[in-house]
Amino acid sequence: MIESERNSLGIKIPIVYKDEKVAAVSSPFIPPKASAVPEQSGKKPDYVLELGSEMITSSSHSSGGHGGHGVPQPSAGSTRWTINGKSYPDTEDIRIKVGQPVTVRFINKDVQPGHRMDHPLHLHGTKFQVVSLNGSRPAREMWKDTINVPAGEYVDVTFAITNPGEWMLHCHIIDHEDGGMLTKIIAQ
Repeated sequence: MIESERNSLGIKIPIVYKDEKVAAVSSPFIPPKASAVPEQSGKKPDYVLELGSEMITSSSHSSGGHGGHGVPQPSAGSTRWTINGKSYPDTEDIRIKVGQPVTVRFINKDVQPGHRMDHPLHLHGTKFQVVSLNGSRPAREMWKDTINVPAGEYVDVTFAITNPGEWMLHCHIIDHEDGGMLTKIIAQ
């Protein structure tokens, strides 16, 4: 495996054999059988979530302290982190059927000069298959529960939740999550 391939896997493990006294051996790792969801290329996403932010310029946007649902409200001079222009608890829930594959597109619109922000999105309750990175299929089957969405780019993921309930979907940067970049997936 070449260096760039290892980097694309998100791992970097140096292997050093000193003085050639240790014989190289085959890895005992056996990759699991592919478990990809049915073909998704060319399919329009079921949901599109635009990730963004805005600076709070006056205290009129804030009640100070905590708002509904025990969520801290941003104050003047702070940043409000958004999904489709709204911050939690005002974000729209994503309602899905248990066991039914759903494709979601995350578009990172946080591209203001001097304020380009990546957003690592994390989904509770299941894993997802990354089916597109800016419209291109990944080189290999890729399953995650968190995916970084770089500023100005988009990622399509497909998942099926097998347990009914409410599952969080949020930016894994705690300030972004606490500032409102969070929503719920309701599986029924």
